[in-house]
Amino acid sequence: MRCDAIGPADAETAYAIQYINTRAALAAGRRLIGRKIGLAASAVQQQLGVDQPDYGMPYAFMLVGNGAAIASSRVIQPQVEAEVALVLGCDLANADASVADVIRALAYCLPIASACEHGHQFRWSSPPRWSSSVMLKG
Repeated sequence: MRCDAIGPADAETAYAIQYINTRAALAAGRRLIGRKIGLAASAVQQQLGVDQPDYGMPYAFMLVGNGAAIASSRVIQPQVEAEVALVLGCDLANADASVADVIRALAYCLPIASACEHGHQFRWSSPPRWSSSVMLKG
């Protein structure tokens, strides 16, 4: 599906495409290392005109070690954000996990810097909600 065929408020279609792409990436041998949740703060959602967080799939090839450089050819409009990674010690039992379930599954937390790519070649009538990320660990 062409990216310009997705309506600005059509998150369901965007996540369906993300699911298809994730399955293809895993079948091609890419290693999924977790989940990335964005726009979690209601203040940021208000600022960007959205009403819910979004999420994505970070892969091992996206990891950049402490002090390593990110090639400028990999990004269009990079931004670096300080974030907290929650590392789970076990899988959550279901999609409707409560905060208490997440706390029970939590092994540890660590600080990360997320170099987010907010450049898009398509114009949206509302702010873009989907971006790629490079997870920086150190």
